[in-house]
Amino acid sequence: HLSLRRQRQMCIRDRIHIPVGYFKTMHNPSVDWCYKTEPDETMNNRSIRYPRGRGLILDWKKKYEEVKIGQGEQIRSGKLLSILCVGTVINEVIDISNKLDLSLYDMRFIKPIDTKILHKVCQRGDKIITIEDGVKAGGFGSSILEFMSENNYSNKVKVLGIPDVFVKHGETKKLKESIGLDKTSLEKTISNF
Repeated sequence: HLSLRRQRQMCIRDRIHIPVGYFKTMHNPSVDWCYKTEPDETMNNRSIRYPRGRGLILDWKKKYEEVKIGQGEQIRSGKLLSILCVGTVINEVIDISNKLDLSLYDMRFIKPIDTKILHKVCQRGDKIITIEDGVKAGGFGSSILEFMSENNYSNKVKVLGIPDVFVKHGETKKLKESIGLDKTSLEKTISNF
């Protein structure tokens, strides 16, 4: 009896959680998985496939520039509204900032955060929208609000990002639409702020 219990515990411990959507698409030849790990002996020679999106930079072989840790970058200067972005979501926002004449900053780092840019934006009195492709709760937007509180700024702020809920698996485009981080939803939210 003890042997069977121990064997059952070992089986449960050695299992890997794999989302249900994975099995629906794993044998679909039109799905490009891009990355698959080598079989791992510690996982009974199983391997894991990781889906990923497509890159946007066509000239990816260009020379790299040094990026100083903790230093953001102003992408464009505009009127009365500043967008502070972290992550790939900035690719959705560049055209919107040009169309609506908004200031756009690629903050690049959450820690250490570029306080020079934050002081500049807050002192101008701009309304601020933070956009991240991470979870909003305790994320980049929260750190901006904390900075503003510590420095007695009272700018109007809207925090956009992934809600603190389980998001279903699926195509990146559809997932962004479902949480309001696609280009159309972002433009509508920014225009109405």
